[in-house]
Amino acid sequence: AASCGDPHPQVPPVLAAVDTSTVKRVSWTEGTALQTLHVGPYGKVGETYKRVVAEASEAGYQCVGIGHAVYLRDPRRVAPARLETIVRVTVKKTRKA
Repeated sequence: AASCGDPHPQVPPVLAAVDTSTVKRVSWTEGTALQTLHVGPYGKVGETYKRVVAEASEAGYQCVGIGHAVYLRDPRRVAPARLETIVRVTVKKTRKA
């Protein structure tokens, strides 16, 4: 069974120049998902994934894929405490809560 959680356990520091020659574009159909807004440093996003996964389980959902994040603020321009990241996990209903 697939598990979900933090797909980026350690986010590398922002670099002035990034080699994107190996970047691939990927599309998928997400389906039902739970998400929340994490405000704070990237190093603490994993805690937010754990909280979303726990809340999903309590509500009768099971993770069915890896989680992913949407980074909303530029870390070059915003203090770590003010970074905003949408944390999202794909789920399916397994039981009534």
